[in-house]
Amino acid sequence: LLVFELIYILLRLKVRCKLYFFDKEMFTSSAVFALAIFLQSVVNQANTKVDVTILGIMEGPESVTTYSVAMQIFSVFSSVSTAAITIYLPKFSRMCANGQPDGKTITDATIEPSRVQTLMSGAILFGFLICGRDFINVWMGEEYSFAWVIAVIILIPSFLLYTNGVIVSVLDAMGKRLVRSLVLAGIALCNIALTVVLVHFFGEIGAPIGTAIATFVGSVVIMNIYYVKVLGFKLGYFCAQVFKGIIPSLLAATAVSLPFIFILDVGLWGLVIKAGVFVVTLSISLWLFGFNKAEKDSIKGFFKRRKG
Repeated sequence: LLVFELIYILLRLKVRCKLYFFDKEMFTSSAVFALAIFLQSVVNQANTKVDVTILGIMEGPESVTTYSVAMQIFSVFSSVSTAAITIYLPKFSRMCANGQPDGKTITDATIEPSRVQTLMSGAILFGFLICGRDFINVWMGEEYSFAWVIAVIILIPSFLLYTNGVIVSVLDAMGKRLVRSLVLAGIALCNIALTVVLVHFFGEIGAPIGTAIATFVGSVVIMNIYYVKVLGFKLGYFCAQVFKGIIPSLLAATAVSLPFIFILDVGLWGLVIKAGVFVVTLSISLWLFGFNKAEKDSIKGFFKRRKG
């Protein structure tokens, strides 16, 4: 397709390209950013395939099938939890256009989108804790119920990662993405080594535990230290503002839904009732003490526009 376009431009449109200026600074910054994205793509592929590959070699195809079901759950969780990241890139680019912002400015700018991400990823995580076994049994069958345990182990550290995942867009705007990609590459190597050891000693359950430990230490602990030390990120203030109201609402919805796990059998009706109780309780909790005034006004405005 590219060759066809080139022929059409040169022969049909008769456009002549003249290279008269080479912007070294632009090329260098673009190359560094491209390298960072490339490294991250390789790391993402390694993290999603390494456990399956190691399990296939060391445990056999049955464990691979179960693990693949859990990874499909994680894939949906990751897609929804990171959906808002790129949307805020223009905002952070404008913020960084006049020079590197201070830590307080970065922290304040990331709070609003991070609350959205925390709510989205938290609703999936806590809802999956309540309804996950029912969902997998209805979707894939009882023989794959162990995938719920695997998915939960992987989702918990990923939830902590995604709560401030929007800061990746800040790194892009500031041209500091490469450091994160290098850290993630190191995490991937540690994940491989750790998974081999844990699968050897603990079997199938060792694979998600290795991934969870690598994710938590690298993406959560090390990267947050980097954000605090290099960017001046106010982590304590950030957590207090982002988790305020949202985490208590998620815990309240989980607590109300928890008895139904013991009352109802695992199955379709259990899934419908548990999910319904969780969603209703979470919605009420968020409206009563979860959302702040600006978020409530935004929701009211949305319904007024829809009504109009």
